[in-house]
Amino acid sequence: MSLTPIYDDVMRELDGIMAASKAKQAEDAVNAEKAAEQKLDDPLAS
Repeated sequence: MSLTPIYDDVMRELDGIMAASKAKQAEDAVNAEKAAEQKLDDPLAS
């Protein structure tokens, strides 16, 4: 039995996880930027 198909499946799964993680990091960065902009717009709101 060859391990290649299993290896390929694992690598595909890892690629999906990495892509999802990068998307989440990008979303977090956008949300942090929005929060920072709101603080600049309204310094009294914390």
